[in-house]
Amino acid sequence: MLLPKPDGTFRMNHQNTNGQQLVNPQGGTFHTACTHLRDMGVNLAGFTEINLDTRKAQVQCKLHQAARTTTTHYRLQSSSSTFVSSGEYKPGGTVTVLRDNSVSRFNSKGSDPLGRWSYITLTCSGTGKITFITAYQPCKGKPKLDSATTASQQHAQLLQEKRRNPESIRHHFIQDLQKFMKQCRRSGSQCVLQGDFNEVIGQGSDGMSKICRKFTMVDPIQHFHGPPPAPFATWIDGSEVIDYVQVDEGLLPSITACGYSPLLHRPPCYYSRIFSILLPHHPLVSSHLRLATFR
Repeated sequence: MLLPKPDGTFRMNHQNTNGQQLVNPQGGTFHTACTHLRDMGVNLAGFTEINLDTRKAQVQCKLHQAARTTTTHYRLQSSSSTFVSSGEYKPGGTVTVLRDNSVSRFNSKGSDPLGRWSYITLTCSGTGKITFITAYQPCKGKPKLDSATTASQQHAQLLQEKRRNPESIRHHFIQDLQKFMKQCRRSGSQCVLQGDFNEVIGQGSDGMSKICRKFTMVDPIQHFHGPPPAPFATWIDGSEVIDYVQVDEGLLPSITACGYSPLLHRPPCYYSRIFSILLPHHPLVSSHLRLATFR
């Protein structure tokens, strides 16, 4: 059960819903998701693998309509490759949305040119900042020519950019994400990295495990509760956790609780992570950023 949100709390939520269907002008399933965000008191949410061509104007209109009609204020940032789909459906992509009065903390937003992540940066007390990154790493496997899969879209763009070994999609994802997170750190921003990474962090020394070591990122759920009891998976027909929220290690002392929550608007095999960050309403009240997560 989701606990009531205390005053002064900034609550975030990550969801991997395996696609959004914009079946009406109001935003279809994305409108339903935004309604649940409102009911849960979520201030920032990240959606991975939305499977929408967010470069199309009609898709943007529906996403913004869904956000606009379920909150008083918002900022929305999507990510998508340059591949042009025939309709609204396009594999991959992410959306990060900031809601309600937390918009007053808004600093900046943007996305990766290949559509691999979107982000929103908030201003904290003093000169501090925190960047919320919503990322999607494709599954393992070689990209196929004349295909619209997420990996094939990224492969085509890497070829256009004349990148070395463009078929190494996941290698480029890790390298480019490292560069972006390094830029965030240099700008004085802490990071919260949420996403569908299609790998079990900690099973190897490369990939997302390398990112977490390099930037001292920690999964609060596993840190405080250990691995979830088997069988448990964050993807349909799966047996492993491949979706995570990783936070700056410096935020761990402030975490009070954490866990997974079944998505109310999707089948029970889908799980979301509910996080709450306590930000002082006034920028001069305190320089301490407190992080809590709720089951």
